[in-house]
Amino acid sequence: MGILLLFFLGSAMMSFLMQLADIRHLSIQQLFSRSCCRACEQQLALYDTIPLLSFIVLKGYCRHCHSPIPKDLFIAEIIGGCIVILPIYATLFLNTTLFYTISFLLLVMMFQDIRCLIVPHRFLFLLFTCSLFLTGLSSFTLKQFVLMAVLLVCSLCLHRYIGMGDFKLLMTLSILLPPSFLLFIIWLTFPIGLLLFPLFYYCRFFSPPHYPLVPAIYLSFNVVAFFYPTLLALLGGII
Repeated sequence: MGILLLFFLGSAMMSFLMQLADIRHLSIQQLFSRSCCRACEQQLALYDTIPLLSFIVLKGYCRHCHSPIPKDLFIAEIIGGCIVILPIYATLFLNTTLFYTISFLLLVMMFQDIRCLIVPHRFLFLLFTCSLFLTGLSSFTLKQFVLMAVLLVCSLCLHRYIGMGDFKLLMTLSILLPPSFLLFIIWLTFPIGLLLFPLFYYCRFFSPPHYPLVPAIYLSFNVVAFFYPTLLALLGGII
């Protein structure tokens, strides 16, 4: 029962973040209002905002305008529930609160990157704000500063090939994560991105030459979070 409750809480969190991503002009009042349909912008009834169940009961269609409910919302809610219970069944090599914070924000940015090829500044700001509360700038080391400076220089030199939003995301993560942890993420991002390329091309998730990189960053983060000691043993002397 406890696992189901945690799964539901994770789904509810992702439902809120996905709704937050759809708000065009963000305001404090909208943060406390109920979700709206993307198609007709009609505010949903309370029972229509229940994660997962509302999608199943409504058979994937809006109660008001009968437009299809985006499947990415349903998928995000499932993954959000899995994020919460995953550390219960697998060994996590990162602070649990930090893992949840980064995972949820990376996940919503992943769906936005796939859909719109952008990394929303509101979530980068939220990630930066969380970094101040979770780690504090007092723990910011010289190695982290050097890594952030290198990423900044790379963003200026490689902005034609890699989006500025991706570099901003990596620079924000450099505040939260140890340098070796982030280097593993960067190192794994491009092979994983290459593996995802056929799937994304088949599903038409992008139009060349633009490519959503945040999904690869998100998957890389999870790989490093659960296999950090193994990566250190294999590649610690290289990276």
